[in-house]
Amino acid sequence: MSPMLDDMIVNPPLMMSNISLDVSAAAADATGDGGNGGVDDRISLLPDDLLRDIVSGLPAKDGARTAVLSSRWRHLWRSTPLVLVDTHLLPEEEGRRPPRAVADTVSRVLDAHPGPFLSVSLTTTRFVDSAQAARWLELLATKGVEHLIFVNRHSPLPCLRLPTEIFKCSSPRSLYIGAWALPAAAAAAAFPNLQELYLACVAMDDRDLNLLLQLYPPQLEQLSFNENITPIVRIGHAPQLRVLGYLLPGIDVLEIGNTIIKDGTTVSQIEQRCPERRFFGLENVFRNS
Repeated sequence: MSPMLDDMIVNPPLMMSNISLDVSAAAADATGDGGNGGVDDRISLLPDDLLRDIVSGLPAKDGARTAVLSSRWRHLWRSTPLVLVDTHLLPEEEGRRPPRAVADTVSRVLDAHPGPFLSVSLTTTRFVDSAQAARWLELLATKGVEHLIFVNRHSPLPCLRLPTEIFKCSSPRSLYIGAWALPAAAAAAAFPNLQELYLACVAMDDRDLNLLLQLYPPQLEQLSFNENITPIVRIGHAPQLRVLGYLLPGIDVLEIGNTIIKDGTTVSQIEQRCPERRFFGLENVFRNS
């Protein structure tokens, strides 16, 4: 896996970062088996909406465990939009949990939770075939995922082809794809609600990428690339696009609507031609810069 890709992977924010809950202590309190001889379970007296906020701010493994606290909690995890970050399934102590064990836990969580999925970050699995990835994407599409980070840790390149189930996901507002090969079915993608798209270490045919960007998604506001393999990038129908970033060199031609930008064009010239958009990381975009 590219060190650059490792650096660029970001975890989606937890919704309630300022609220923490010690599940073990709460469990003792709720069941009356705590070291204090049994105390009142006051947390369970809070309104459902606040309890859901607490559950959504917990790592997925702890959120699921709240079901054992008391009958008051049993329905909360399943009725709370899921926040799943697979790195939270790794142990804090020295030594890493076997990737297979993490993947098995992810599968159980995706199967057990009815959705919707508020934010899902899957960055630790080494996919050696597409079957498991296809299954996960099918679940994410069916149950609805709003923010998705989907990275294949398997090395080396060339990348495994991304299952076409990704294009069944109509609900994402942000999508990060890392270390996959973009399938030819990209031409059929819609992503009607997608606002942010990030492609990192993605092998792609420029025709598929260009058709994807020309036709869809209509709500796209931010588009970023990193270490991708395609010489021409055409951005056609993206009326809401405001931010474009490209972090490493590798293209020959950049087209935005009717504006054609070739090697030798300065960032200031690009900004003059496209004043309604903001650019970053374009100083060394072109192959021969």
